[in-house]
Amino acid sequence: MSDNEYPSWYPVPEEDVSPEPQQQAIIDSDSYPMRVLAGAGTGKTFTMVRKIEDLIDEQGVSPDRILALTFTNNAADSMQEKLNAKLGAAGYDIDAYTYHSICSEILTDYAYEAGIDPDFEVATDAEKYAIVLDVLDDIEYRAVKPNVYGSDGYASGAASKLLNFIGSMKRSGITPDDIDAFLGPADRVYELAELPERIEDIASDHLGGRSVSSVLDSLPDARANLVGERDGLREDGIEASVRDFLDRLIELCDALEDTFEAHEAGDQELPDNAYKLPKYLLGGYASGAPTGIPDDLDLELTDHLDSFLSDCLTARDLTAGYAAYERELDERNLIDFDGLVVETAALMDSPVGEEIADRWDYVFCDEFQDTDRLQFDLVTSLVTEDNLFVVGDDDQAIYEWRGAHVANITDELDAVFDALTDEPLEENFRSRQPILDLANEAITKLEHRERHKTLTRVDEPDYDGDTVATVELPDEDADENGADQLRTVVQNLLSGDADTLDTAYDPADIALLVRKNDHATPIIEQFEDAGIPYEVAGDLATESVGVGTVTAYLKALARAEDEVSWNRVLQMRYRLCDADLRTLNGGDNPLVDTLREAPLEEFEEPDRVAEAREHVTKLLRVQDSASLSHLYRELKDITNIEWYLSEQERRDLTELENVIEQYGDSAVQPPLTPEFIDSLEHYDSLFDESGSSPTSQPDVADDAVNVMTIHKSKGLDFPVVLIPQVTADEWEPSSRSYDALETGLSDGSNAAFDEDYVTRDARETRRVFHVGITRAEDILVLQGGREDDDGEEEAHPVSEAVSELLPSRIPWQPERGHLPIWNDVQDSLPPEAVDWTETIAMETVGGVGGAVQYNGNELRVEAARDQVLNLATASLNGTLTTNGDRSTIHVESLTGPQSPDPVLSHSYTSLAAYEECPRSHYLDYVVNAFSDYQEATGDVADGTSQREVGLLFHDTAEQAANQNVQTREEWDEICERLASQRRAEDALPAAKQCIDRYFELDLPDYEIIDAEREFEVEFNGHELTGYIDAVYRTPNDELMVVDYKATERHRDLDDDNQLPIYLLACRDLYDEPVMQAGYAYVGEIGPKIESRRFSEADLSAVESDIKTMMNEISELAFEEFSSGDHCRWCQHNQLSCASESYPVGPGFEQ
Repeated sequence: MSDNEYPSWYPVPEEDVSPEPQQQAIIDSDSYPMRVLAGAGTGKTFTMVRKIEDLIDEQGVSPDRILALTFTNNAADSMQEKLNAKLGAAGYDIDAYTYHSICSEILTDYAYEAGIDPDFEVATDAEKYAIVLDVLDDIEYRAVKPNVYGSDGYASGAASKLLNFIGSMKRSGITPDDIDAFLGPADRVYELAELPERIEDIASDHLGGRSVSSVLDSLPDARANLVGERDGLREDGIEASVRDFLDRLIELCDALEDTFEAHEAGDQELPDNAYKLPKYLLGGYASGAPTGIPDDLDLELTDHLDSFLSDCLTARDLTAGYAAYERELDERNLIDFDGLVVETAALMDSPVGEEIADRWDYVFCDEFQDTDRLQFDLVTSLVTEDNLFVVGDDDQAIYEWRGAHVANITDELDAVFDALTDEPLEENFRSRQPILDLANEAITKLEHRERHKTLTRVDEPDYDGDTVATVELPDEDADENGADQLRTVVQNLLSGDADTLDTAYDPADIALLVRKNDHATPIIEQFEDAGIPYEVAGDLATESVGVGTVTAYLKALARAEDEVSWNRVLQMRYRLCDADLRTLNGGDNPLVDTLREAPLEEFEEPDRVAEAREHVTKLLRVQDSASLSHLYRELKDITNIEWYLSEQERRDLTELENVIEQYGDSAVQPPLTPEFIDSLEHYDSLFDESGSSPTSQPDVADDAVNVMTIHKSKGLDFPVVLIPQVTADEWEPSSRSYDALETGLSDGSNAAFDEDYVTRDARETRRVFHVGITRAEDILVLQGGREDDDGEEEAHPVSEAVSELLPSRIPWQPERGHLPIWNDVQDSLPPEAVDWTETIAMETVGGVGGAVQYNGNELRVEAARDQVLNLATASLNGTLTTNGDRSTIHVESLTGPQSPDPVLSHSYTSLAAYEECPRSHYLDYVVNAFSDYQEATGDVADGTSQREVGLLFHDTAEQAANQNVQTREEWDEICERLASQRRAEDALPAAKQCIDRYFELDLPDYEIIDAEREFEVEFNGHELTGYIDAVYRTPNDELMVVDYKATERHRDLDDDNQLPIYLLACRDLYDEPVMQAGYAYVGEIGPKIESRRFSEADLSAVESDIKTMMNEISELAFEEFSSGDHCRWCQHNQLSCASESYPVGPGFEQ
């Protein structure tokens, strides 16, 4: 083997690169502890690796005495590979870990001392979620509702709140006992929760004067009342935090009194309406800012106390769930990721902590700005002789929302280490200077920036083309959302024909980096239409249409009545045409029943319907006896659904498969259930919100445009970066749950209100933007626009007055939530920046679209598209020919194991069918018989079925209830979105009329308790299932069941059993009696509500009838029937029990 040849497994050294002067100074320095604040693209990891190499080669430090820590497995592996390549075999002895993996290693080695089982396992996300679901019953549900809905309209349940809460607390080292001690008894927390309203009453009662002088006279009384409230509080825990807040308000009263006295003495000018400020600041105006006070002042201070106490109420409920979660982890011998750090930090405080730290002489930490409080304590406890080297960038601290503590790399290090040496890295090797000029200027607008760096490009190669470009979004009145602009930009980048571009770029050279997931969706759709290859990375992948279709199939199998999911499956997998979808949705029977029973002759494309029928029938049979994992494999096998997915969608499907497999694949694994589907819908979002650890870098496509969030892109770089929707509205900062509570628990009760968390988030938002900018190497494209209030107007005089008078202990400032980011971009643009709005973003230049390989030949996209159409046409016409011999597939058997008969389940619909005709019920619901032959009745009529309108209205009502939407306009928006999603625009006008009728009823003024509530009731061993449309609380404080009717058919309250069945189900659903029920008619025979009260005798009679009916059904055979007019609509009317007037199909002739 020659000197320059290596076996495949051997780490090949990188090309020898000499460090730049700043890097060399760090490598050569003997100073410890050392902090390196390294700007983006300055080679910080390279520098750290070379410093470790220097320790080993030049200073004789043993490799196994060096510990290197970073966040992601990718980064740790990369660091290890680089060390191996430079040091050879010695590199393998260096301990390169993530923060969590080193904790796992230490706990395994010192399990006895830590008091844990050495065979512990790290809990997977699926196991964590399963435990959370198991412990939900431990929550008292006083402040937290069992059904908690997010902005997307889906029910994530209390699980999401609990999981988010646990993550927030554990990352700060806060235990359930800590929270219990801080909050105290629940009743006391509820008493404190009334305080904001009392403060507002004080302001309303005393500070409503009409002049500065009259308000000045009343301020002492208001202050005295606040002092009285303060003096009634204890000086520990939550009461100390509230007491501190009141102290701040008292200081505010003193400042207001001083200001008003100076004004009365003629020593200070105040703007008009300044006399309203005291009442406004203390929340005394019920309707917000009064006339003369700007709306965007946003300084009703009692809101902050109210938010804090609301979080405390939620925490009071969730702490019991947190404690139960920890107990379950212990019982299952599991430790979650946050628990690894918690346990290790506790171990380091024990007598063996010094022994553990003595394992290493030097500790190196990468990305130190992303550490949380516990990780900071862990690192400092591992350091001996102050031999610590940390590298990071406070300008790239973008994980505060996940618990990272940016002060760890600045103030906290200063506090722990007296002789800390600071070295900068500002020489950039990645981005062209105009991009760096923009980054340098924009980050200066970051307030309270601890350290200042100026990035400068070294060894910049020649480049002849635009580098920084802006694209102005279309006006809000325009139909376009700007996605087509970026599609055109990408097309021009791919062709490279524009004069202002230096070269053509490959798709993989381009990255679309977004602030929010929904910023990517319209652009991806444009990429799809234009044939631009793309790959979605990280958390955006959960938006995949393919994954949504597979999930819809599982949902439909779990809930046969879920016609929204059935329609999606039939559209996306089986490609049913609109006419056939209308046929399936148009009858009175459930869609899945119609799919399985309706004569194929009724459909325009019977082959597609037949395929869907065959697959669905097989899967429904398998479902009752198969485990979840087995059913999922059968679904993929029977439907071949993966063939219909793109390569991107198949990649996205991997996470779904992992979740399913986590539930096991043994005989005891539960089958597919609606509850599993509910959890599956929110699985990804729950763990993304809880943020158990900083995310790993996604895999980067080498043949497609990379689409990801800016957070996911950290540590990556691309020749071209596009950032869309850079507007104040889309980048607006916000506070997060438990901010003040977590601070009070971690830093002391009096620290809860030390910081304005919206302002903190605004700083992080600017850092996120900085990270996005600095991913670009050659070209940076920013798309944005000004909001209406982004003008260069002077500050409102009232805002200026407030800024001057607020005491220093009031952290909140006027207009704190406004971030004019596009204005800041315009102010920060370098001279080289250009506007592409009317050029590169408007029209394509030259040939666009690349080429396609076919039969060894290269075709332009247009020719390739024509070839595909020709092949498809030949296939449809039966003239498609093949080259070569045909192959034959040999199979052992076409049949699988026999499946057991499905278990009979009853519903109101099936019982009504039995009452109408026992034989029809037996055929449809017991043996699932095929439908008889039906003579074709001609073309399917155009128009919208009542069923489609009813479904659209019902689903709108459900989502409106789940989202606590209460206005007609918001209902209309939901309805429009649903109609668009399911291509039911034809039903939209009628559904909106139903909404109009609904809002003419009294129901919108009632409190809605439940929507689309599922129930299961057992009668003598028989199960009755169904869904209740809605349960309201009436003004008389009674619960009332409501069933919406969007049809023209009237129901008899005395003879119909639907409502009594629902009331019987309510016995098990609610702790209070429900005796009233009614129909809300929102169809053409409405608007009206018809309801009645049912007595116990009424319900008992219905219950007796149901039991009798179910017993009869259990013994029912084919022989019993009842003929009548209903035979006209029966799917089995070719049998002799029906009238002879019906057409007889083949095989039924006498």
